[in-house]
Amino acid sequence: GEREVSVANAKAAAAKESADRRTKQLEEDAQRLRDQLRERQAAGEELRATRSVLESKTATAAAAEKRAGDLETRLRDAQDEVRALKKSEFDASQRSRTLEIELGDTKR
Repeated sequence: GEREVSVANAKAAAAKESADRRTKQLEEDAQRLRDQLRERQAAGEELRATRSVLESKTATAAAAEKRAGDLETRLRDAQDEVRALKKSEFDASQRSRTLEIELGDTKR
């Protein structure tokens, strides 16, 4: 009887020790998983912030591109206007020459 109790106690102590080791291992695993989760959440936050910055820069670049396009259009319009003015100036000087010639002919 006493021997069986002693064997049962030894088995119970061994089982408790094994359960304690397993519990400690599970707690360490859980802590490691919590740490990994925190790291991944931080990385996710960083990614979101980076994506936000990129989206903002992309929007800024698109706006700059549109502005450049608008400026190119205005430049072309201004160049067309300058060409038209030069042509009209040339036409006016031709008319002036023609008139001078006609006037000279009339004086004679």
